[in-house]
Amino acid sequence: MPDVWMKSTDEATKLLEDLDLKVKLERSSNFPIPLNIANGTDPGAGAEIPVGTTVTLFVA
Repeated sequence: MPDVWMKSTDEATKLLEDLDLKVKLERSSNFPIPLNIANGTDPGAGAEIPVGTTVTLFVA
């Protein structure tokens, strides 16, 4: 699992999809204006996961 912290939402999504992972976006900030910056995933960076796994991408 790559580290996507501080990447744009589009860049992080593409990185994960290029690894044949499915991406589910979840807003993780109460900031009133979407920043569209990735601030983590579940499973986290460094985890070994099988191809085709759905990954939650947390976005501020």
